Amino acid sequence: MNQPQFRFISLQENLLETVVDEIPVQDALLVFPTEMSRKAAMRLFQTRINFRNVQFMTIERVKELLFLADRPVLREEKRTLALYASLDKASREYFKINSYFQSIELAKQFFDLWNEFAEEGVPEDFNADRLASAGAELLPWQRQTFDQLKHIKARYREFIGVRGFIDTIFLQESGFELSFFQSYTSVVFVNQFYYTQLEKEIIHGLLRDGRHVLVYFQMPEHLVDRENLTARAFSCKDLYSGRSNKITAHICKNEFSMFVTLFRILQNHPIQNVVQVRSGRNGYNRFLSPEKFRVDLSVAIQETSVYRFFATVLNLLKEVIMEGKRGKRLLPIPALVQALQHREFYRYVSSHMPWDDQTRLQRALDCMHGLIDGHYQYIDLDGHFFHGGHPLQKEAAQYIEPVLSLLQMFMRIDDIGKLTDLIDDDRGIQLQKMLTDDEKEFSDIKDVFYHALADFSVLAELAIVDDWQSFLPADSPLTLAHGLLRLFLDYIKSKRVHFTRITYDTPRIDLTHLQDTRNLHYDRIAIIHLTEDALPSGRKVPFLFTEKQRQVLGLKTYDDVRLWEKYYFERLVLNTPDVHLFALKNIDKDVETSSFVEELMLQLPPHGLDRVEEPDTGYSDLYALLIPPDHSCPVPQQSDGFFSLPYEPGRDIERLCLTPYRFKTLKENPFEYYLRHVAHVPDHLQLTDVGLPPRLFGVLAHDYFNRCIHEFLRDDPLTLCSIGEIPDRYQDRVRAYLFGDNSEYYFKLPHNHERIYLQEIMLPAIHDSCRAFFQDLERRLPKEMANIRLFPEKEYVSRAEREAKLYLRSDENAMGIDVDILGRADLRIELANGPKKYIVDYKTGKGNYSQLLLYQLYYYVLDDPALADYVYCYLYRILEKECDSLYKLLPGSRNKLNAHQLIEFFRDEVRTVLADVVENGFKATRLGYRESAVHEITRIDLMKS
Repeated sequence: MNQPQFRFISLQENLLETVVDEIPVQDALLVFPTEMSRKAAMRLFQTRINFRNVQFMTIERVKELLFLADRPVLREEKRTLALYASLDKASREYFKINSYFQSIELAKQFFDLWNEFAEEGVPEDFNADRLASAGAELLPWQRQTFDQLKHIKARYREFIGVRGFIDTIFLQESGFELSFFQSYTSVVFVNQFYYTQLEKEIIHGLLRDGRHVLVYFQMPEHLVDRENLTARAFSCKDLYSGRSNKITAHICKNEFSMFVTLFRILQNHPIQNVVQVRSGRNGYNRFLSPEKFRVDLSVAIQETSVYRFFATVLNLLKEVIMEGKRGKRLLPIPALVQALQHREFYRYVSSHMPWDDQTRLQRALDCMHGLIDGHYQYIDLDGHFFHGGHPLQKEAAQYIEPVLSLLQMFMRIDDIGKLTDLIDDDRGIQLQKMLTDDEKEFSDIKDVFYHALADFSVLAELAIVDDWQSFLPADSPLTLAHGLLRLFLDYIKSKRVHFTRITYDTPRIDLTHLQDTRNLHYDRIAIIHLTEDALPSGRKVPFLFTEKQRQVLGLKTYDDVRLWEKYYFERLVLNTPDVHLFALKNIDKDVETSSFVEELMLQLPPHGLDRVEEPDTGYSDLYALLIPPDHSCPVPQQSDGFFSLPYEPGRDIERLCLTPYRFKTLKENPFEYYLRHVAHVPDHLQLTDVGLPPRLFGVLAHDYFNRCIHEFLRDDPLTLCSIGEIPDRYQDRVRAYLFGDNSEYYFKLPHNHERIYLQEIMLPAIHDSCRAFFQDLERRLPKEMANIRLFPEKEYVSRAEREAKLYLRSDENAMGIDVDILGRADLRIELANGPKKYIVDYKTGKGNYSQLLLYQLYYYVLDDPALADYVYCYLYRILEKECDSLYKLLPGSRNKLNAHQLIEFFRDEVRTVLADVVENGFKATRLGYRESAVHEITRIDLMKS
């Protein structure tokens, strides 16, 4: 059999110019590994004045023409749908697949494997003994999995064949037809570094058919195995021809310093091409000026308002739960807040409101955060939530009802037709309303979206899926709607939207990827992101077969890929006269320079490469550009720490009101106090999944105690039962209050497994603790039981007990302002015929003495100091069933003080805390205070507040 002719080109030459100048005959087909090199060769050819019959194609296009199908070919999502539909019960159980979306990863691995088998000529019934004899025997699980894959392949072939389709994994089984090449006398393969078995068979078929085949390699002849069309392993010194290249390696600490150095080099050198080694699209491209760089102005459709709108709806549908007891559909408020923060989404659903976008959004978010702070976790889709007693529940209706209506509209979708019909229906979804101004004016998003929508609608006509309800198993129409919308988003997410703004006439710097530089020639280039794991790419665990097994079978291995990448990189570097390499090295962050760059530095002659350690600078210049200096509010010099703000008399606080919580905060962390109660930074709680947070459990436990007393006071207490019997007598009423159909806790307590845990485990524990408390109270006051009066939280007896009371006059403290106190005890007990008073505070966490002292002062001692000897304060720890007196909570020797001395001690403590703020300012004692719980603010914001 004839052998192909070979032509070996030196790295000193321009490969494509040589190929175009040496086209051997009149009728020739030139085959290239990439579309970029094909187009570059065509441009060169067009500069030559000739009329020869010469065609330019990529190797992938050639293979498409060799394997023409007589039936429609399934591709992308359609083949994945068909594969899932063809799976039988045994295959689904083996791969643990319960839904279509769980099959997507398997489908990718399935098609990649069989495509590779076809490319490399590996039969599905290969001889496993070859693997065993090579020390790479298949393990039992590998045999079982491969048998399953063969079984799935057979079922998939039958399934699509009955429906009149075919897949590319079956096209190559019947061989290829060379009639396409009849019009060409010569076929030229241009520097394809690696040939698959199929591509080798094509070359040998052309030779048998009498075609002249010429194969170009741009590397030394001794590195090529002519018989197998493969390149041997090499080092850079094997490729280096002694050419006087100017190569500079810039070693940078991080990406920022890399780009600072790159821009400096580009400014001082006439470089027109920057090569990126990372695959895919890099996010930093969007920050490059289109005046200077020829950047791709297209964006993935996921980055557009259209996709984000539907994705937000999808996320909301996913979060909706069906509450089994009452059949209500509940939407978690944290999920709703996440949706509102997508500005395009909320702009769409709130466009009927008169305020501007930012005002509408801020009002809605403030309302939602207020509800979360009030422990609300759900809103029902039917709107009963808006008729509750909390003032924010009514206010929330105007912001949230349009969202609920939108969700109800999507929930009615039960097939693809209803989904596509919803778009641009008068009572459906208006695409025009969700587009931004830039998208309307400068992009082709409408064309892209409607084309994708039309293609998606064809799924309903292909007979691949007979019943979507069974295809996307659903417990209710809600989950079916969610599945169809997710299917739609998966279908369109590969689309890109192109923007066209300004046409630039001046030369700009091209950004390209290493894979696209194959066979191209440059005078000057810059190559960025040269780190290990980027180049060479990181090692990945292969699907099903090990690296050794893949080598024996003839499939590509990691070493093969690494050799390809090495050739592409070193060919580019050694073929370019002026090269700037930008590598990263940071030991602290475990970032290493690419081993390919290290090899260049080791093996090239000393004069062949310059290594430059670049400084990590430029931050100040960037900040100066982004943040213009503002001298209107200078940072005070007396501050000794960043998280410290000076106290400014007459400006920060005009009158101080201390509650137990505020005093504790001011004492333990003045900076936090400033955030909350001076600057009034909203304490927007960190959004988490719904559940039973400690704060809500504490409120529930408190309410259980107070509700028992409330029910007791509604009746004729002294004739019905003793105090020790209260919890057992009113248990059913309290439980109904907490968990009844109309309870305010319906929208607060979780509707998941935590609710069962609360009802079955924690609630009995609270009840037992409540019983123990009242029985202990009855033992402590057996003689006074007939004369006691109970005042639970919120049961005020006078208007005065709702207002703050003056505690320190302005001349009695360092701040020079009046200081008030305000408190609300969980339970007060007074004797009708005596001066004794009892104050009790329930706790599910830790308590402190200052809280009880403040209650004592607020309710009794400020008005009548003589009562100090008759007021008894207790802290009852609910979960531990333990009652601690005020004196037990006092630190050190303070528990030796009498009542009047204790009052003076507390007064001095308050004065000391205020004096410390005056002297040291609002200083943070815990620098890590709940950063995620506050808005992003700057110190200058606080100074201006």
